[in-house]
Amino acid sequence: MRKLMFLFSMLVLILASINKGYAISCYSCSDTDYKGEPNRHSVCYDEPSTVTVRNCLPNQYCQVQFTLQDGLPTNVLRGCVSPSSDQDDFSSSAMPASAQCVTSPVLADTTTETNCYYSCNTTDNCNSLKTNNLKTCTSNCSYSIGGGFCDYFTGKCQCNTGYSGVDCSAVMAITYRSCVQCNSETDSGCETRKSVKQCPGNDESLPYCSATKTSTIDSAGNIIRNIVTRGCTSSFTSADECFFSKPSDSSLSNYTEYTCISTCDTNGCNTGTPDGIVDATEDKALYCVQCTGPQGTGSCQSMTTPTRCPSSTSKYCVSTVEYYISETSDGMNTGPVQYELINEVRACSSESVAKGCSEPMNINTLSAKKVTCKETCTTNGCNIGWPARPRCSKCVSQSYSSSFSSPPDTYDGYDSCIFNPPSPVQCDFPYQQYCVAFHNTKQLDSTGKSGYTETMMRGCSYQNHGNGCTDVGTANGFGYSYYSCNRTCETYGCNRGLINASSRPIQSVIATLSPALVTFLLQRLLTSF
Repeated sequence: MRKLMFLFSMLVLILASINKGYAISCYSCSDTDYKGEPNRHSVCYDEPSTVTVRNCLPNQYCQVQFTLQDGLPTNVLRGCVSPSSDQDDFSSSAMPASAQCVTSPVLADTTTETNCYYSCNTTDNCNSLKTNNLKTCTSNCSYSIGGGFCDYFTGKCQCNTGYSGVDCSAVMAITYRSCVQCNSETDSGCETRKSVKQCPGNDESLPYCSATKTSTIDSAGNIIRNIVTRGCTSSFTSADECFFSKPSDSSLSNYTEYTCISTCDTNGCNTGTPDGIVDATEDKALYCVQCTGPQGTGSCQSMTTPTRCPSSTSKYCVSTVEYYISETSDGMNTGPVQYELINEVRACSSESVAKGCSEPMNINTLSAKKVTCKETCTTNGCNIGWPARPRCSKCVSQSYSSSFSSPPDTYDGYDSCIFNPPSPVQCDFPYQQYCVAFHNTKQLDSTGKSGYTETMMRGCSYQNHGNGCTDVGTANGFGYSYYSCNRTCETYGCNRGLINASSRPIQSVIATLSPALVTFLLQRLLTSF
């Protein structure tokens, strides 16, 4: 009887399969561009019940594959899969019994990629697994009109410039500058004109008013004509500046033009006549480097040209940098310092900030910390370089050796790194808070002169290597004194100059270290040069 019931059950399954014409149905979709907006690309990630359903072949099963790069889902694939062509090598006839994940080696940009495969054949459309942490915004964030995009970590819309609101649908009000607009070639009253009109473009495209006066001078030094123009302009040239040029018509090249131009950024401010002298009515603006570096790129570092601050209340140039650094980046870690630039901003400011860097802040329970450095200054274009970090002299002697197993290579020529080091420059990374100098030499006398071959290395460092000298020659049994001296400091160009016998305190940091550790620290410094 039991055998008869089993055969009957198998017959029912076979008939059901024949009736369906397929083994199982599965959700079928793929998405490589998760944005978090509903009804756009996110359905394959978080709403698989709305996607296409596919009828699989008798030997196929359902599968969903998630690809993660550094923990962030970047791709999802749902569909029917055959055992003979799936991801594992175990069997060509059976479905994998459990989830399988494969992590690729670290890529060139330090990104790790993991592919996870989840297989099932229990019920139709069983490949419905969803992501746990990605959040969908309640609207499409006005994406189609350029309003914004969904931050799928927070589930909130991030609006682009010119848009605002919860769903980025509100178009921000457009404002216009009003300036005096005329030229004395066709309007004899232009030189004294005071009435203003709205500029033909908004204040994003035409934010400034301008006034120019061009005097044409003949070869005898006579002014034969003066022309005044007033109007709207896209860029700030000068509060009041003059320059010489030749007429645009080459047939008039025997004449010289002397043009003065003044630009300003308030309505109706271009009523005066420029003469090259900045007076009380004209804006003596501050010029600062102004940029915001995209996260992680450091592109703001390449900008050194200052531009006029948009407001006359700007009295300071400010620079700010934020970065992450690994807590394991210390003297005992032989690898390079692990850090990530988060953001850097250079701008104008009406207030000063205290120069300095914050104490490293813990990032939850990770062995990583966040540091913020800020600095303000008051001269044109002064906000370049890493804020609150010194500029250091950087050079290496021609025969420099990082090893203490033997004295420096023989070299008796003039060594500029020792006697005439280069001017201080910005360090390569914002975490390099020290200027350092390493000086290797045989026998120092009381004046600090060796009379023997000596070498020098100057640069920047994340580590404090202390100050002083140690006789590694005697310690290593060379049969003579061979000193390694070092200097660590934190002010502009402080690692220039000679490191002599007076730099040898009895209880210096370096003097208390073993020769092997001294060698390691010096090699560590070379890797961060």
